[in-house]
Amino acid sequence: MSFSLHFELARGESVYDAVLTAYADKAQEHQESNGTGVEAARAVRVAVGAVLAAIEAVGGNGADYYVSVAGHVNPDNQPSPGWANDHLTVSVSVKSYVGADAGA
Repeated sequence: MSFSLHFELARGESVYDAVLTAYADKAQEHQESNGTGVEAARAVRVAVGAVLAAIEAVGGNGADYYVSVAGHVNPDNQPSPGWANDHLTVSVSVKSYVGADAGA
């Protein structure tokens, strides 16, 4: 099933904690109730790495960020009639840089 997480990440905040908290608050119960809890948890763990890589590319530890993680997983990551194919999308954009608000 599909999930979507959107949150702000403050400089110095743990990416791991922020992603897992957003998942627990917004999607975990739904994923577990529809039989895709294991698959969704795996996708969310992979998303942590993607968020870390994106932060390194767009501002490093010197910025605050907007983060979005969205995806869809099927049971056992296999095709399911009537369900979309699996996917994972991660978006990270700078909210503000340390000592400046250029572009905000």
